Amino acid sequence: MTIFRLRVTAFAYSREYSWLTLPIVLGMMVGVWFVSALRRRFGVLLSGILLYVAGHAAVYVEARHLLPLAYWVLVAGAWLVWLTGFQFKVPRKLHFVLLLFVIGTFTWHPARALARDALRKDGAFESYREVHRQAQAMRAQLGVQGRIASNREWHQSLYLTWFLRGQYYGVAPAQADPEEVARMLTDYKVDYYFAWSDGSGAFPEVRWGEEITGGQDPLLRIYRARPGPVKATGGQTY
Repeated sequence: MTIFRLRVTAFAYSREYSWLTLPIVLGMMVGVWFVSALRRRFGVLLSGILLYVAGHAAVYVEARHLLPLAYWVLVAGAWLVWLTGFQFKVPRKLHFVLLLFVIGTFTWHPARALARDALRKDGAFESYREVHRQAQAMRAQLGVQGRIASNREWHQSLYLTWFLRGQYYGVAPAQADPEEVARMLTDYKVDYYFAWSDGSGAFPEVRWGEEITGGQDPLLRIYRARPGPVKATGGQTY
């Protein structure tokens, strides 16, 4: 698994920063190994990059977790081009063109992402916006906040809890009986329980709290730990 993560980092995640990430790192390794004058210049930076990658190789990571590498490799790439240009006496104009090209490759992915968002062509962005709207409606109409757990739909519940500024306590065990789930919710002082319907539209049996959604939503029923007033909804809109 560690070898797999290192391979993904080297050949997949690195390309999300720049197409030149891996060649830059390899170029630094060659420089440190064969050119004694570069060992002092590149040694510390290269050691930092390799240690950072090695430290993340033992756990599951995504490209965004390795974002500091993009800045380090950008500095290393600019430095490598600059020193190489002077070493081989590259013409000044070509030298600056190469330098701008290296820097430009690190701006391609961020610029494309910003353009995609500006043109509203990012489906994930729109879906998260809808989840945010649902969370705001839940908070305004039903007062949902605080500690939240659910019977399933881990991601959806987590995102809703995030936008509700609450704390998500995870998914109840699938095989647990309703009484056991009720005890766990009480023990952890959960404030709201999200009961999602399954693929057939059936809801789980819940023996805890008070259902405050009125059974209007075919996908979700929300249970509150303690009885209390519910704001008028004027119909289900979340």
